[in-house]
Amino acid sequence: MKKVAIIFGVILGLLVVSAWAIPTFFKDDILAAVQTKLNEQLDATVSLNPDKFSLSLFSNFPSLTIQVGDLAIVGKGDFEGDTLIAAEQLNVEANLKSVLFGDNIEVGGIKVTKPTMLVKVLPNGKANYDIYIADSTAEVSSVDTASSDFALSINHWEIEDGNIVYEDQTLPMSMKLVQLNHTGSGNISSTQYDLETKTTIEQTSVIFDNVGYLNKTKIDADLILGIDMAESKYTFKEGSVKLNDFVLKTDGFVQLFGDSLQNTRMDLTFSSEESSFKSLLSLIPAMFLKDFEELEARGELKFNGMAKGELTATQMPGFAVDMTVKDGYFKYPDLPSAVKDVQVNMSVDAKDGDMNNLAIDIPNFSLNLGNNPISGKVSLKGLEEMMVNADVKGKVNLAEMLEVFPVDSLEMKGVFSLDLKANGLYSEAKNSIPKIDANMKLEEGYVKSLSYPYPVENLHVVANAKNETGNMSDFKFTISDASLLMHNEPLSAKGTLYDLDNPTYDFNMKGKFDLAAVSKIVDLGDMSLVGKIDAEIHTKGDMKAIEAEQYDKLPTSGSISVSNIAYKSTDLPQGLTIKNARMTFTPQEIKIQNYVGTVGTSDVEVKGSLTNYLAYIMKASEPLRGTMTVNSQKFNVNEWMVDESGNPTADAPSTTGEDTEEYGVIAVPKDIDFNMNANATTVVYENFTLKNLKGNVRIKDGIVDLTSVNFGMLGGNITANGSYDPTDLQKPKFDMGLDIQSMKIQEAYKNIVSIKALAPIAKNLEGIFGTKMRLSGVLGQDFMPILSTLSGGGDVSVQDATMNGVPLFSKIAQFTGVSNLGESKQLKDIIINTTIKDGKINIKPFDLKISDYQATVGGDAGLDGSMDYVMKIDLPLDKLNMSWAKQYQALTGEQTIPLNLNIGGLYNSPSVGLDKSQGEEVKTVIATKLKEKGKDALKDKLGGLLNRGTSDSTKTKSDSTKTVNPLDKLKDKFPFKKKN
Repeated sequence: MKKVAIIFGVILGLLVVSAWAIPTFFKDDILAAVQTKLNEQLDATVSLNPDKFSLSLFSNFPSLTIQVGDLAIVGKGDFEGDTLIAAEQLNVEANLKSVLFGDNIEVGGIKVTKPTMLVKVLPNGKANYDIYIADSTAEVSSVDTASSDFALSINHWEIEDGNIVYEDQTLPMSMKLVQLNHTGSGNISSTQYDLETKTTIEQTSVIFDNVGYLNKTKIDADLILGIDMAESKYTFKEGSVKLNDFVLKTDGFVQLFGDSLQNTRMDLTFSSEESSFKSLLSLIPAMFLKDFEELEARGELKFNGMAKGELTATQMPGFAVDMTVKDGYFKYPDLPSAVKDVQVNMSVDAKDGDMNNLAIDIPNFSLNLGNNPISGKVSLKGLEEMMVNADVKGKVNLAEMLEVFPVDSLEMKGVFSLDLKANGLYSEAKNSIPKIDANMKLEEGYVKSLSYPYPVENLHVVANAKNETGNMSDFKFTISDASLLMHNEPLSAKGTLYDLDNPTYDFNMKGKFDLAAVSKIVDLGDMSLVGKIDAEIHTKGDMKAIEAEQYDKLPTSGSISVSNIAYKSTDLPQGLTIKNARMTFTPQEIKIQNYVGTVGTSDVEVKGSLTNYLAYIMKASEPLRGTMTVNSQKFNVNEWMVDESGNPTADAPSTTGEDTEEYGVIAVPKDIDFNMNANATTVVYENFTLKNLKGNVRIKDGIVDLTSVNFGMLGGNITANGSYDPTDLQKPKFDMGLDIQSMKIQEAYKNIVSIKALAPIAKNLEGIFGTKMRLSGVLGQDFMPILSTLSGGGDVSVQDATMNGVPLFSKIAQFTGVSNLGESKQLKDIIINTTIKDGKINIKPFDLKISDYQATVGGDAGLDGSMDYVMKIDLPLDKLNMSWAKQYQALTGEQTIPLNLNIGGLYNSPSVGLDKSQGEEVKTVIATKLKEKGKDALKDKLGGLLNRGTSDSTKTKSDSTKTVNPLDKLKDKFPFKKKN
């Protein structure tokens, strides 16, 4: 028994250790396998945080607990970059036995912490949640899958602090849920079961077909739903939904049908469980109804409705709503007056689901805002063609309004009255509107924000809208008086708008604006604006003239004077100021006079005119045209450089001489057509300073054309003619002709990046150069040319320069042995013709003198510093360290030789060699000369021998003891083979 106990203990220990070790040591492998499988099965990218992934058998034994942190599912294709779901943490508890051995996987609980979800449906019906990849290779089983023994059961689930956005462009509808907390339970393994849920949402916003139905509404729902999975049917059994304080009881069902989640069949009735007027008030957004809890309210409410039918992308269900408010009353405890005697009867009826049959009927409504009665009736029937019957009257003392509604930091006075009657058909197709007689008046108006000391006062408005026939052409809206005093500056306007068939207007405006005062009263968003405007404008015209572009029939005249304007916004972070300016108007043009101001840190003076301004204002496709002269003492171009997205990249140039700033391309508006004569004493561009710039600049269709733009830079003078095209901010193009005169070579090399690539030899030159060249290509995001895109060419002239330490000439000196080739050299009046194409610079052969030697150089250079040149140079033979030089000199008698050198390698590490053909030629010359020399020697030898033989023959036999034949001696020296 003892042995059995020991064995049992060992086995138990091994099981415990395994239960701990397997999840611990194999966690990474399990995670990798899970993530790989998910990415294979889903048309999306699934990511998990390995450091927040864990498996445990001990946390909820015998359940297996899985924790996943930083889960994210990101879309692909049409939904690239969209995160379908992300969660801080996902916890799953599953019965281990059911996972390992059973067909029924039992999940004890699922909890998702801080999930965010973005659900999108495109106009074509494609949804980002449809990400499961079906196995196209799998065979369809002959066994009915419905009879499969596999099942999944979940005891409970929870969502904590979730945020969901739903955007369905087929309806169109959008919904936003903020701070969603949800719990639920039910036997989901069953075909039919009851689902118990509890849900709270801090803010719910719903927009359907551009109409807002809920705005940041708080929802609290406690429901029991009957679920029929086979029929996709959801039945409301018990519970209610609370919208803010408005409680709705719902009965009926919702059923999905077809192959889309967007197709819904419903049969619902709903009613308010509470009959208090205050519960209805809770639906008013908090921005309009503050301190709801402290509100004193009473009155009776009846609210009920129904929705029955099908909701699809092309169809609405039938619906109806009835609401009655009787003796409504509410009052803020800190205010003296109340809104009382609220009486409303309203019905909304579209039971057949056809919105063209929609009927909204408010046979009567009335209320008193303190002692200010408002009453009326409204009836609307139809949508595309709408029958309108309305009669609304009211008179409100604005000062008493503040005794009813709490309005922070605002003081109001004046009496506003409205009397509106409308009756008839509104139909664009039939060119019909209701008969209208509406009068509006505001007397002795006064508005003052306590945060700003200047009120809008003496505010008067008298307006009338009238149509006696119901024809659009007979409509007339008249403002007979609109005037106010703002910051002690008067402003008035009056005019008419009539004939809605061909809208015709005639307006006059006169007055002064203190923009600082306006900005305190009107929310300008991200803009800051100060300054003063004095304007007097008269304009009139009609829509037919606008559409026919007959702007001469739209007379506009008057003048505007501005002073001390300062403007800044996110679109213009550099800011703009106008010290003073005056503009006068005619229908044809706006004349600009005495414009003095700044753009960013740059000062500008402008004179000229703007034309086509009416077309520019009336039609988005029309450009604003202008002709003007622009003068500046100092203009900073760097402030207007942007990246490929149009965002500014630099505020100011470096003052240290170092490349500390990052510059981008310069964006050019596409809706202006300006012809400008520019004059600037100083222009700052990157780290360059341009002096005395003059020339013509044409801006049209987002492209800048330069004509005879002349300026001084780096000690020289430049004239530019060409174009800059940033219509594609990611690949801005340029085509520029440059005429550079008397520029310092070293200054150009140190400051112009392109020179280092185009002419690396400039590093070793001191002096003056000039060029007439045309270049085109693409600019990078640093506003520098992308060298591989360059094409063009021209002449480069070196007027007077000293060349020192050029690696190439040192290499030639080493190769040839002519040491003074590597010494400093003086260059004068050299002209080099170049062609740039396909990343190479072709240099036509040109003559130059190197030390005391004449040379001709030509060939190709790569923008990477590579060289492929041919140099022909006359060098003295007695100084060459080549093995054949002295022999060549001795044989030919020449003192110099024109060497043909092949130059390769890189500029800083060149290679030099003798042209192969010249090497062969030198060998041939030497061989020929040697052969000729050999023949001459032979001839001399033969002649001597023959002459000696003739002399011997004259001698007497007594003078010699032996007779010698001369040919025998020749044979001895030059033996010949006997011919066969």
